Amino acid sequence: PTRVPSSTPSDNPTQCVDDPLWTVPTGFAFEGASCSFFETQVSWCTTLAAARNNDKLISEACCFCNGSIFKSVPPSAAPSLAPSAAPSACVDYSPWSSGAITCSSLTAQLCAFATSPGTGGFTPQQACCICGGGQHIAV
Repeated sequence: PTRVPSSTPSDNPTQCVDDPLWTVPTGFAFEGASCSFFETQVSWCTTLAAARNNDKLISEACCFCNGSIFKSVPPSAAPSLAPSAAPSACVDYSPWSSGAITCSSLTAQLCAFATSPGTGGFTPQQACCICGGGQHIAV
């Protein structure tokens, strides 16, 4: 990914990947189950619609409910005048590594050269905040 939003859609759409950090939270049926547990029963998208974990609903985290770790948001035409309602912080997907390379061992300059997929098939550009990836969570 680039650090500056593009004004045109990507020629290569991303593959849908369930958010590996999302599981059914406490208080819901099948507590602790991940997206892959429900993939053959789309009815769970409705049953667990209010199940929020890691600041995501099932509809935002699981491919079969039209969610994923990749969230395509078209760029705005101009910066907003008001700050975000909730600040966010970037968190690396953990544990992520590609051979001896981990998110914490990378620098912004090395990100351009470290492009091999690692844990979960993710590249550093998808998994590591320093490379423009990671996951943004409300703080």
